[in-house]
Amino acid sequence: PGVAFDGTNFLTVWCDLDTYSIYAARVAWDGTVLDPEGIPILTNNSELRQPSVGFDGSNFLVVWEDKRTGKIEEYAARVTPDGQVLDPGGVQLTVDAKALGRMPGLAFDGTNFMLVWRTGGTNVRAARISTSEGNVTNLDPPNGFLVAGAGENKYPAVAFDGSNYLAVWQKERTGVTNGIDIYGSRITTDGTVLDPEGFVISDELMNQRYPVVAFDGSQYQVVWYDFRPDGSDIYGSAYGARVKPDGTVLDDSAYMIADRARGQISVQVNCDGENCLAVWSVENDEPSNFRLTDVYARRLSPDGGVLDQAGIPVATAYGHQFAPVIGYGNGRYLVAWGESVGRESIAVSYT
Repeated sequence: PGVAFDGTNFLTVWCDLDTYSIYAARVAWDGTVLDPEGIPILTNNSELRQPSVGFDGSNFLVVWEDKRTGKIEEYAARVTPDGQVLDPGGVQLTVDAKALGRMPGLAFDGTNFMLVWRTGGTNVRAARISTSEGNVTNLDPPNGFLVAGAGENKYPAVAFDGSNYLAVWQKERTGVTNGIDIYGSRITTDGTVLDPEGFVISDELMNQRYPVVAFDGSQYQVVWYDFRPDGSDIYGSAYGARVKPDGTVLDDSAYMIADRARGQISVQVNCDGENCLAVWSVENDEPSNFRLTDVYARRLSPDGGVLDQAGIPVATAYGHQFAPVIGYGNGRYLVAWGESVGRESIAVSYT
């Protein structure tokens, strides 16, 4: 799922794997679900991938990756604050994007969106998307422009600081123990990449994966899943580092957000203009529950620390709660996650 805020309501978006469809639902600031049956954006398309969502001041923009042409391309549709889909079925944004099929990164600068994605060739590419004049238009070459090409670059995300964007991603290097690191690059609103191939945000011991980024009003907060302490790609930790708008990394030694996090599901973060909130999935440590997962959160301070000694329990019901995402609006965060109950009853019975 993804979350954005329009000044009054949130919009959540998700992929329904039973029907291979993309749906949305508005959620009021008080938590009331305004569209309990969901708003269909694209239905019965087995080649789509997870959507992302942003707000341009007038409408939401939902973007996803889609293989209906035989190649995976970027598509988008606008949704009005009252829930009307302005582009049924979506508008094709790219040609020969060579996207791999992952959730794309999306941010808005007050005029245009910046869309970032990973290609099958492990490059990071981007494109500026205009939603003005009643159309959804790619302002850049049909396959976007290159952000990072050398090495294996995966899982990009992007945020805007009021002047420039910061795109972040994981970069895999060969021949070293800490072979997967976190990189970033600033991008101007006209599409100029200020840091070709990127700069290091974290290259500490063990691997770092699945970075995300948000801007807190003065600096970026970049968070990721970390293999520490035991080199595990399933049972590790959540770490973070602050990055100034000029690209200076303020935390050469990243700080720990959570000492237990579920790998292969990225930590997420959003900010309220001063502090930020990180959310993640954690493995339930009750042995009889057989790998049940919960969602927890911690607030992050501008000085590079965590404000909550104990994690804040967000979703701890019986069953799996996993893959959380987070939006912010008008003094309140909205956290959405995937949840599964049926498999857990089988798993518990099996153990």
